[in-house]
Amino acid sequence: MPAAVVRARTVPDANANYSGFVRDTRCENGRFRFSGLPDGGWFLIVPVRTGDEAPLVLMRRVDTRGGRVVNVAM
Repeated sequence: MPAAVVRARTVPDANANYSGFVRDTRCENGRFRFSGLPDGGWFLIVPVRTGDEAPLVLMRRVDTRGGRVVNVAM
């Protein structure tokens, strides 16, 4: 979906303290990694540029449990 659509979204509960769990990183060699996330459901939100077009966003839900590694292909 277009990145502008994702940025325009709001959360239903503005008081929810999710900001402490936001992570941001760049991919290296086509890969990225997050560690130390608590158990739960998370959304990977990845902006992608293709040439001069407006950026698109790929989104994927990922569930973490028990500290195990989760590999995700976008």
